[in-house]
Amino acid sequence: MRALPTSFVVVMAFAIMSCSGYSSRGVGHYDTTQVDTMMAVDLDSNSSGDGTYVSSWSYQNDSLVAKTQSAPNKKSQITPSNRMTIRVRYLGRVGVEACMILGDGEQFAGNSYDTTNFVRVYAYGEEVGRFSYKPGISKQTDSAFVQDPIGFVDCLRKYRSFKIETTTFTSGTLVYNFDAIATLAKRR
Repeated sequence: MRALPTSFVVVMAFAIMSCSGYSSRGVGHYDTTQVDTMMAVDLDSNSSGDGTYVSSWSYQNDSLVAKTQSAPNKKSQITPSNRMTIRVRYLGRVGVEACMILGDGEQFAGNSYDTTNFVRVYAYGEEVGRFSYKPGISKQTDSAFVQDPIGFVDCLRKYRSFKIETTTFTSGTLVYNFDAIATLAKRR
């Protein structure tokens, strides 16, 4: 009868040790076999045949999230590889969520309490839209949620190339180029 509790403890100890994050390749190596699933979204787009930058929308497997990334903005005072990512998320009956995310330490200068919390969208040399935004979750100033996401997405659908102008804390006014973007598919 005593063998039953002892064998239970031995089996549980073996199960706990086998579920730990250690790999047979050493302590410093991360064991990727224990990762269930990871969705990789390629945000960098391919270059065209002549070497120019070409953007495109990439979709996650469930087609509920679409992302695209701008060409590098060399006028950023932080890094010449600074980019803006636009993420559009379809929320079913609730509607659409559109978020702009600045990379490499740039931050949106506008906030909910002043009148500088907007971006301008340009296409063919003309302003085609102006959209207000709110700071990201927990007031993160590297991301901004567009207050009229349906209008914003409709504006992006119309143009294969466009520019988004925004004001940042460090670099002042920056313009992000999205060139030759394939049309954002309509999702319902």
